[in-house]
Amino acid sequence: MTDERHPRDTDSTRLHHDWEAGSRLSLTVVDAVAAHRAEAPTELAPLYGSIDLEALEGLVDSLDRGDGRVTFTHDGYDVTVSADGEVVVRDAVVDTDPDAAFEAELTRLVLRAAADGVALDGGWTCTDGTDGPSWVVDIARRR
Repeated sequence: MTDERHPRDTDSTRLHHDWEAGSRLSLTVVDAVAAHRAEAPTELAPLYGSIDLEALEGLVDSLDRGDGRVTFTHDGYDVTVSADGEVVVRDAVVDTDPDAAFEAELTRLVLRAAADGVALDGGWTCTDGTDGPSWVVDIARRR
């Protein structure tokens, strides 16, 4: 695991999870949030209060190592975990954008499905409707 404050982005903290070391991804996430807050990991709210840890590990593990990411909010911070092991922590942004709210809710549902052992395939598209964006969501459940 490496720790760095990215020189181009002083508002974020980045750690890299070492998949080969055999440590839990959730420990890297906790370390990244603690580094961002400049506090000990024991001073943080428990990570399991924000996200199902097994679902997070399973979902990220199921992604292609070079592509994909999961973003969630923990203890007032936005945490992004990329399939390549990069963990980025930023101050949470309150977003009233309906597209962002939709994506956040869809992410929450997909993580919940993963926690329940349900593998999902599917996607979504957005088209212009008369009253604003119109979302078409197609998720196929598979075991």
